[in-house]
Amino acid sequence: MVRLPATKELYNPTLQALRNLGGSGTIHQINAEVAKLLQLAGKPRRGHRVSLHRARSHLEIYGLLENPRTRFWALTAAGQNTEQVDPDDVQRVRRQSAEQGIQEKNDSLASGEATAIFDGDEETEMTQVPIPTQKELYNPTLQALHNLGGSGTNQEIYDEAIKIMHITDEQLAILWHKGGGDLGGGITSTVVGHRIAWALTHLKMYGVLENPGRGVWALTEK
Repeated sequence: MVRLPATKELYNPTLQALRNLGGSGTIHQINAEVAKLLQLAGKPRRGHRVSLHRARSHLEIYGLLENPRTRFWALTAAGQNTEQVDPDDVQRVRRQSAEQGIQEKNDSLASGEATAIFDGDEETEMTQVPIPTQKELYNPTLQALHNLGGSGTNQEIYDEAIKIMHITDEQLAILWHKGGGDLGGGITSTVVGHRIAWALTHLKMYGVLENPGRGVWALTEK
């Protein structure tokens, strides 16, 4: 059985893949190039795709990649001048960024500025960061599938929907504390991810989506 590379093991191959592609490329092109560099047989599997997604996000936080448009990534000026990175340093910067976001949120809560509340199933929490409700995610989720050509994986729909809604890092940092509700493929179980997952389920019940395979969704004729 092929061992899935850890996220930190994908930082340098991702940079090399983008260099091989001339400095920029689509998610599909980057994933395929990394798979070739690592001699992974066949198309990248879902587990690979999730790890690759995380690697790109971490390298963006580190300042070596940018995401100028949907499903497209490019090396920044710093990325173009970087041959190799220290994976531990990338993860250190990522942790610092996450800790800073949490601290800023806690500071806002401590200042008494919290104004919005979750409208979760059984759990209501005060938060400075407003989160789109499940109902507010129905149309963006449908639009995401239209943008993807009518079908997509959990990961693709999630990525597209958060771009359409201009979801911020602060919103994505709010975790779904009950556990479960994970959108699939190891994606962090955030409140946004939890609600997109339920939006998909409800749209299927409404008849506008179908679920032809595990982790895959498609628009129906309706």
